[in-house]
Amino acid sequence: MRVDGDGDKAKACVAVLFLALYLLTLKGFATADDLTHYDLVQNIVGSGRFYLPPGKYDPETKPGMRLFAARGRDGHVYLGLPNGLAFASTPLGALGHAVDGWIGV
Repeated sequence: MRVDGDGDKAKACVAVLFLALYLLTLKGFATADDLTHYDLVQNIVGSGRFYLPPGKYDPETKPGMRLFAARGRDGHVYLGLPNGLAFASTPLGALGHAVDGWIGV
């Protein structure tokens, strides 16, 4: 990786920092539970909506998702598990979203 200028050095340092943080906290596998919380955080940060992304977790077309998601009265699919983890992760998700926009990945 070639790095020119102070701005590029800062971007490279931030990328290495997040990679190190990721590797230090990695469990080695991701479960459907983790992925639904991650997608909920991404949907909250990206669109401000507190339901799962449309079409991805439809419990009618994907029966296995009935353990993790349920359709609400308004037609949107919501996480069937407690939302505390997703809500607690939202500030870090917002930071990641901002860094992603800054680095331009």
